[in-house]
Amino acid sequence: MAATTRFEECGPDGGSGRVVNFACLNLRAAEVSAALSSEEKLVASSLKPELHPLFVQLKTAHARFRKARAAEDPNGTSGAVQSGMAMELDLDRAWLEELTAILARRNLVINTTASSFAAEDKQLNETYKQNLEDACKEDWCTTAEQYRAAARAWLAYRDAWVGFGTAYWAKSTPEQWRSWATHLRNVEQNQGTDQLLQELTAAAAR
Repeated sequence: MAATTRFEECGPDGGSGRVVNFACLNLRAAEVSAALSSEEKLVASSLKPELHPLFVQLKTAHARFRKARAAEDPNGTSGAVQSGMAMELDLDRAWLEELTAILARRNLVINTTASSFAAEDKQLNETYKQNLEDACKEDWCTTAEQYRAAARAWLAYRDAWVGFGTAYWAKSTPEQWRSWATHLRNVEQNQGTDQLLQELTAAAAR
């Protein structure tokens, strides 16, 4: 398949279209992975020495969350596998948007108010409780422990953003970063990773 194949041109589910879709997802994932590696190196090289440890913490926390989040998705059918691949691709592209914003010094929380955290946190907790209620003990579905592992990994990721964000953007506050990160987690869980990516793309372009 040519390297110029677009993700939007992946075939529909079913028949040969599913094979094309799988190939396209793999191609796009490889492209994004290469872009991430390059962007992470650019960010690291652009930072002041005192920010390096904080960025390493952020990058490590993101990788752990991505791994835990991917483990939540059922994979008993080819359709479920491809859905999980698309979700992981969206998460990688969202991380790429965040890295781009760091390089451009675009403050991602510029329009975020600390007062919105209480409502976002309430929604986060409600979703978590619902996830645990919906968890199953069978094969090919998400267990309560997988939900818990993803939640723990995400909390560490949010904390890493608070540490890096407040150090990198001096006028931002921990409350803004907690509110921003929690809002994005709510979007990802309740509206989907495609909507998460759209919001981050818009924020990074400001």
